[in-house]
Amino acid sequence: MKKNRFIFWLAFAGVVAAPFVYWPLGVIGIVLAAASEYWTLSILGGVILDVLYGVPPANFHSVFFPLTLFAIVAIVIRIASEKYVLKRGREETL
Repeated sequence: MKKNRFIFWLAFAGVVAAPFVYWPLGVIGIVLAAASEYWTLSILGGVILDVLYGVPPANFHSVFFPLTLFAIVAIVIRIASEKYVLKRGREETL
């Protein structure tokens, strides 16, 4: 349980520090939260960072919430990997 708390606070710190330090910290925090099954933190972190950063420039201006969409994709990848890779036994994999 202590390890889970550490991962939660590490992901939270990445999302919070992203606007002040460097934006990839937010992406790392979102991926870490999604990979650790903290899906609420992942989506909320994506929404908060999207609101803070505003609309993306250039060709991505039509995607209003890119980090939120990234969080949802990371969650779907985590669920799919759990279903097909992580839960299988040694004899079921190649």
